Amino acid sequence: MLFAKDKAEINGSVWFKYLLCIMMKKALTILFALYSYNCFSQKAFRFIDSETNKPVCGIYATIYKNETSFENCGCSNENGYYSLRVQKFDSTANYQFCLDYPKYESIWNEINLTKHDTLFVFLKKSNYFIEESDSLFSKGCSVYSFGNYYPRQPHSLTDLPENIASKVIEYLSMRVGSERINSFKLIGGQIIDLDKFNKLFPLSIRQTAYYLCFSFRDLNAGISMYTSKIELDKNGNILKDIEFPRIIKDSIQERIFPFSKILQKAIEKGFCKNDRSKIDMGYKPETNILIWKFINSVFNSDNTFKEEVITFNAHNGDYIETITQKGVWVE
Repeated sequence: MLFAKDKAEINGSVWFKYLLCIMMKKALTILFALYSYNCFSQKAFRFIDSETNKPVCGIYATIYKNETSFENCGCSNENGYYSLRVQKFDSTANYQFCLDYPKYESIWNEINLTKHDTLFVFLKKSNYFIEESDSLFSKGCSVYSFGNYYPRQPHSLTDLPENIASKVIEYLSMRVGSERINSFKLIGGQIIDLDKFNKLFPLSIRQTAYYLCFSFRDLNAGISMYTSKIELDKNGNILKDIEFPRIIKDSIQERIFPFSKILQKAIEKGFCKNDRSKIDMGYKPETNILIWKFINSVFNSDNTFKEEVITFNAHNGDYIETITQKGVWVE
């Protein structure tokens, strides 16, 4: 009996410890879950083509915090899914979902990361987008890096304050004329909140508040997209002109020499060597003209290089010059 009693006491003690251990594990699990919830939030997106209703692979999206802080980015898989994980989730902050993909209309929406469901994003094809083609010239927008400050990117004049948009339209009308202005479209750029920017970078002397990237299109001349930027201060004053000629009535600047014909001229002069040749268009302010540029670069195994650039007048197709540069490149 004594043995049996001792055994019961021992079993009771073990059972009590077992229950205590289970309770502690549950408490730790709850604490860990709360800790995890406060530290990160996870959400899934699924990208669907609105026309075909099929998932879209390879869509790159970005998440921002309070509009100007980068949080995370990623790309959709073969089933259209993109899993987002935000480190150090801040319940007091606002989070934005951004999709900036040339083929589709851009998206900028507030998102609620406290709901762990799947958001379906229906992608609508951009009316402005044209697939790349050997018969069409295309040159996209570039952006500047500002460290840990990420500016909002506009994609139309409606993304700008009304007074800024009005000044931009007025400027373009004077620069390219009322007949040409419909050939230009705002497709990108960066909007800088100078007050926020200067708090992050107190020594900054930056004046530019708007970098606006405009695309010029002339399909009859074989130009799908030639882009250049206008820079403005916070009041809409022009700080940097668009890289496009001032158009005067009955001047050479009213015409663009066809891309197909300029290609033939370059071939006749020994340029356009398959993948080795780069084709570009630019603005020459000294003569107020656009120019076609064909660039051939050769990098040799002994770290030397040779670059040849031939330029033509983009308004009449006349040959301008060929420049050859040689040098040494460092890895």
